[in-house]
Amino acid sequence: SYRAILDHFDAYPDVWSTKPPAIEALDPWRAKLAHVAALETIQARNTTGKTRTRDQQVEHVIDLAMDLRGKLGAYGQLRKDVELLDIIDINKTSLRKMNDADRVAKLADVTAAARSRLDALSPDFEVTAEELDTLDAESATVLLKVSDRDTAEDERAVATKRLRLLFPEFPKLREVLDDLVDHLLGNADFRDGYYQARKVDD
Repeated sequence: SYRAILDHFDAYPDVWSTKPPAIEALDPWRAKLAHVAALETIQARNTTGKTRTRDQQVEHVIDLAMDLRGKLGAYGQLRKDVELLDIIDINKTSLRKMNDADRVAKLADVTAAARSRLDALSPDFEVTAEELDTLDAESATVLLKVSDRDTAEDERAVATKRLRLLFPEFPKLREVLDDLVDHLLGNADFRDGYYQARKVDD
């Protein structure tokens, strides 16, 4: 799956995290996957229940983000992880002031940093993969809130349409990842693992 490719990269940050082209290619890949997760969440939503307004969803996302930030902050301070502390330099005010797309991107950076440290964060700091997935999905959901009058059924229809438009964007970007893995990253074990993850998509 496309998710398996991202999970593989996140499991080996030492291979690619100092390579600007890899970062440049992986950031939109991560953002697109977060968007897909949000759309799939909306598709599965029970239309009989009450949905949040856009402003309520933003506040919900901020609450989730600050809970995660607190745990990551404690870890970063105790382990003297300066890189992580820089990435999670956010607060409620700054998140409220960001436009929706920038907020999604920033929180994707935060969850990516957490995923790359998940073995150390869990269980002692009680950060889970499910928590990170939820934050990514709920964050991207705000992008789909066209107005406060949207109904759940309207959102599901929009989600289905946008998913159909989104999936064709992955193969071209995956070709870039192929080239980077083959010719820039230079780690045979990483390359083998990448193609194991990739072949599910072929």
